[in-house]
Amino acid sequence: QHQIWQSTCLVHAAMALGLSLRASQAHRVAGLLGRIRPLEVGPGQACIQRTIVFREAASAVKLRRIDKAQEVDIKEKGRPLGEFKVGQAVHGTVVQIYCPGGVSVDVGCAETFAFLEVEEFQDGFDPFQFKPGQEIVARVLELNPDAVVEDHGEPDPRGDFGNSGKLHLTMRTGDVSRPPRYVANTSKPPNLMPFNRSPKEEWLNGEVVMMSSWAVYVKILAPSGEPFVGILLQEDIHGKLEDFFRGCSARVRIKEVDVRNCRLLLTTAPCLK
Repeated sequence: QHQIWQSTCLVHAAMALGLSLRASQAHRVAGLLGRIRPLEVGPGQACIQRTIVFREAASAVKLRRIDKAQEVDIKEKGRPLGEFKVGQAVHGTVVQIYCPGGVSVDVGCAETFAFLEVEEFQDGFDPFQFKPGQEIVARVLELNPDAVVEDHGEPDPRGDFGNSGKLHLTMRTGDVSRPPRYVANTSKPPNLMPFNRSPKEEWLNGEVVMMSSWAVYVKILAPSGEPFVGILLQEDIHGKLEDFFRGCSARVRIKEVDVRNCRLLLTTAPCLK
């Protein structure tokens, strides 16, 4: 109930401050703010209470204001999604920042905003340097007109966190072909114990399934044959950062098996004997 209370406060405070925050996002943020407790306030102090909670949330997720001048009515402007082609160069305007996933972009599509994921910002790693209203040139990476985003029954043409799944962009150079996005099996808890028996000098063949501005996520197989996604931090990459992209192969070694936090840290550094 406390988390639901926080979510409601976040939504109301966001609206008052001109920020974009939907109920599903607020619920997720509230889950991260368990240290915030309801204040003993009177009826006239409700707005103060909401503002305090929202400031904590804004600090945690780095929400940014929407430039209202950049808002567009996607139902009345632009061309059909079917007119876009994979590999096509498009001009667009950044609409909203969604840390840490990416940015939504208006490319003149009548059906949806496009989404530029952080792993497609440029070759290698790139921090969030975009701003609402910024003009960009990108290429169409993926088209999926049938994509459906579940959002607790609330229709939102921008999709969850601005990503409708229908139109993805890239600002990388080279080939635009990517494999389907990896979906982990969440029906059972991950098991790191088999990796404790793997020698750290052993090289493993993996596949990059996702990237962030600070790490590469590599899917490898445990000795038991089950897939597991390990974390390859930027400082543990020995070689060209530009060589990593979603779908590429990666030869890695185990750096640390962190059973307590359920993390498998990887490295591409040569083994020092």
